[in-house]
Amino acid sequence: MNGQRLVTIPLLFQSHIIKLTIPITLLFTFYLPQSYIVYLMLFYYLFSFFIYRYVNYIEKHFQIINKKQRTRLFPEENGQLSVSLQNEAKLPLVNGKCFFHVNPSLVMQPNDGLEQISKTLFSFPFSQLARSQNIWDLTFTATRRGVFQIEQFECIIGDPFNIIQVHLPVIHKLKTEIIVYPTPKQVAGLQEIQQLLLGSYRTNFSYFHDETSIVGVKQYERESFRSIHWKASAKMQSLQAKQYEAVKNYSWTICICLASDRGIGWKENIEDLISYATYICQIATERKIPFELFISILAEDGPLHLMLNEGPMHYAKALEELARISEDSTLLPRENFLHYMMRKRVRSSTMFFLGVSKNNIPHTMQPTYIVHDEGVVEQLEYMASVR
Repeated sequence: MNGQRLVTIPLLFQSHIIKLTIPITLLFTFYLPQSYIVYLMLFYYLFSFFIYRYVNYIEKHFQIINKKQRTRLFPEENGQLSVSLQNEAKLPLVNGKCFFHVNPSLVMQPNDGLEQISKTLFSFPFSQLARSQNIWDLTFTATRRGVFQIEQFECIIGDPFNIIQVHLPVIHKLKTEIIVYPTPKQVAGLQEIQQLLLGSYRTNFSYFHDETSIVGVKQYERESFRSIHWKASAKMQSLQAKQYEAVKNYSWTICICLASDRGIGWKENIEDLISYATYICQIATERKIPFELFISILAEDGPLHLMLNEGPMHYAKALEELARISEDSTLLPRENFLHYMMRKRVRSSTMFFLGVSKNNIPHTMQPTYIVHDEGVVEQLEYMASVR
């Protein structure tokens, strides 16, 4: 928890007022012992003592269960926010109320007791039996992509007569996360891209080789120094090179650049680009094609890079990374991002560029496609490889 505890007490029951009444009560007790005022003041003191002790006792035994949990869904789907409160006291908690903020992208559904105070502020009353834990489920409809949390969560507990109210420290954000995946947006022409074989396999010719698999030797033809087969060269009295087994990897590399062409700020159509990327990941998963994902935002150890993998779990990871892109993300310059991507990419995959103009796409001998802002895919000619 963070923030500060706040207690609101009416003037009549504030401690200094109670103390000020003591001399007056004593005066009536000694000089007018039969006066009804004495009994009234006695009731006043007992009542004040009760509400103070009750609130303090309940507060010490009340807690908000703030466990980490995640809800995953797509836009226009319904989900639930769960708020868990625990009363460990031997007395029931009679008067309680919770206040919280949610992003306007989550449309709260009408519920018994749920009150909308403003566009983002909601509240609901609660009461709890002694030694009990209750869960309040709040239904909502997600309207757009993103990762959302319950924010500025505050509980107010009071005595049975609601005279004293204790505002517990505000929790800036509950640990519950609502992850709303992006909606796939069709990329025209993607279905026509033929994938000759799924996964990796050996081939008679390729620009790429498996250097761990030596199948023979051949005449040296200006290969790299490490390719020289020294034993064979000594035996044949001429330079011989290692002959590696050719490999071609039918995977996809998806590269999304979200930086504006002006060099400052985000592109205006980032939601379209994210939706196009989601569709490409979806098609790759349906075809059982391994894919890797590069996004031009800063992660813990550099630009965001989802390593090459395949299957529904990998697709879910890609969806979550795309959902987490927000204005709070650190955007990377296009040139630095593309340079990193070219160094880390799988060297023999089919490449898809989103948010990059044709003139700025690095030259490569890999099959390369550009997804235009209109959602149309175009194949580029093979260029000289930059390695």
